[in-house]
Amino acid sequence: MHFEDITTVSNADLPSAELADYLQLQSDATGAVRQNQHLDSSLKAALHEVESRTGRFLLQKNIEIKTKYKPCINFNIGKADNVQINQVYFDLEEPSYLTEDEYIYLPSNSTSKLEISVPAKAEDVVVRLSVGQQHWDDVVADLKMAVITLSAYYYEQRYDQSKSNIGMPKLVEALIEKHRTIRI
Repeated sequence: MHFEDITTVSNADLPSAELADYLQLQSDATGAVRQNQHLDSSLKAALHEVESRTGRFLLQKNIEIKTKYKPCINFNIGKADNVQINQVYFDLEEPSYLTEDEYIYLPSNSTSKLEISVPAKAEDVVVRLSVGQQHWDDVVADLKMAVITLSAYYYEQRYDQSKSNIGMPKLVEALIEKHRTIRI
């Protein structure tokens, strides 16, 4: 099974103003563009890190999953809120798209699994999904604070090349701990 991000979180969806307020930054016209680039980079890195450590998709993005055909395909996509299936198709030279009537989507009791039943064919199956919250305000408060805190840490350490700042701030670890998916 192969996961691929089709789209990433857009800069417009990032809470750049919230991070600037948290850092108590004053912006002037000359440095505003560069400052915003640093803020956005810090936010994207922190968002990715929190998503990786918790196994959750926080802000909406499109992903693609490719797998060999089986009558019932189970995907463990982490804790994905607001899952929407965009396309299911067989990966051929000329893709064969399925309509919603031709496959069955069964969300599991836990939000970590996605089960799709597809009709019998002998090709690779591709599923395109939208996962995550559409708006920053809909993200769980602990995880929002973890992203903002980690972004601030990355922003403040952006020019520090020493090895002394390796690791994650303890506050961020504490905020994300209860949201982690533990795999056994």
